Amino acid sequence: MVGSVGRGLLVGLVVWAADLAEQAVGWGRHTVSGGSGGAGERGRTHAVDLSERGAADAPRHPWEVARARFFVALLAGEGCLAHERWLDVGAGDAWFSTQLLAASSPGHRVVAWDAFYSPEDLAVTPADPRLSLVADQPDERFGGLLLMDVVEHVADDVEFVRSIVQQNLEPDGSVLVTVPAYQRLFSAHDVALGHYRRYHPDQCRALLAAADLRVVRQGGLFQTLLAARGALVLAERLRGRATRRDDRGPDSPQSGQRGIGSWSGGERLGRAIAAGLTLEARASRAVARRGRSIPGLTYWALCTAPE
Repeated sequence: MVGSVGRGLLVGLVVWAADLAEQAVGWGRHTVSGGSGGAGERGRTHAVDLSERGAADAPRHPWEVARARFFVALLAGEGCLAHERWLDVGAGDAWFSTQLLAASSPGHRVVAWDAFYSPEDLAVTPADPRLSLVADQPDERFGGLLLMDVVEHVADDVEFVRSIVQQNLEPDGSVLVTVPAYQRLFSAHDVALGHYRRYHPDQCRALLAAADLRVVRQGGLFQTLLAARGALVLAERLRGRATRRDDRGPDSPQSGQRGIGSWSGGERLGRAIAAGLTLEARASRAVARRGRSIPGLTYWALCTAPE
């Protein structure tokens, strides 16, 4: 079983790298239009999250499946599901919200906030009545906030996080933040998704401290994929396609709609890759419980607001 999972993961890494490379050279197929009034810089950046969603009935990317398994288990294991009300910031198609609700009690509720939800998006009634979609920042407070792969899309990340914490977090609430790790891995793929930056763990911890958050658990995720991304960035630079600073951000001409919301590599391969990444993620969590961290493609931090 482990051997087949390992072989599937190895083959999957090749598919993954090829897919990222194809995305890197395919910037111009689609473009994201600029922001809408009212939400300002914060709202404009959320278009990128919507750009990463796939068709509603498409298989989820194994990276996304393993990621959801890891963070739902993390929140449950750390007692965070005692919070019954959650705000998913930059929620995109709200798939992670549905996974969180599936592991929660009937009394839980998730508000998925994305400033680029269209009227058509908001007119759809979610299958789970505990989930609601909004395009404007709620006024209410929540026991839990999810900021998953969103702050890298924002020019002023400190003010973005601080304002949400101040307006939407209950005094004893929890905040889960995930970011793409290591600026040295910034590539054409980041440009295509409208990222302003990637984060060294120290940089992300400084951001969270500046937003008046205290990290209670942290770690790296997707260690195997870190090597795959490094090889891709090296190949990109050898081809003379190093990313320029002024290419970055959601308004760059390369910013496109093609992301990782769906998977086209086949069901069996997808399951094998997700299983391999899930096993790796379990090891990452075991290390994190011991107060240590193994570098990965993603850095995550579970936080609370100081009393």
